[in-house]
Amino acid sequence: MSSPGRSRVKAWRPGDGASLASALLALACLAPAARAAEGLRGQFMTPSGNAFCVVWGDERSSSLECELKENTARPPPKPKACELDFGNRFSLPARGMPTRACHGDTLQGHLPTLAYGTPWRVDGFACQVTTRRLRCTNADGHGFELSRARQTLF
Repeated sequence: MSSPGRSRVKAWRPGDGASLASALLALACLAPAARAAEGLRGQFMTPSGNAFCVVWGDERSSSLECELKENTARPPPKPKACELDFGNRFSLPARGMPTRACHGDTLQGHLPTLAYGTPWRVDGFACQVTTRRLRCTNADGHGFELSRARQTLF
């Protein structure tokens, strides 16, 4: 019998009757909690409610991730190693080039809204949203421009 406030977790083993998909879903649900432990540095959503961005990490190492709710552009092929969602999340390290991210969680939620034209800066990242697109860069000047119809990584 477990004590109040404590939960028991049983490891999944082949043949336990639980599907691999159920096990992966459980891991995906744990990802946001694990990320919270990394340290939330900043977050916002666009006024249209289509883009959600979060900075994770600490002063030494952080990354910006932005997710599109609606994406009408055709994404590149999903990497074979990605068994989760792909094509609507973009990851920008503090230094270096951005990538499309393979992910099993979502950034979508009730985040503070970044008004059109208002600059947003956290840990060397800079973002600005207009009625046409969201543009974010890192300290190296690399970044992305995102809209429903087009995503450009540079």
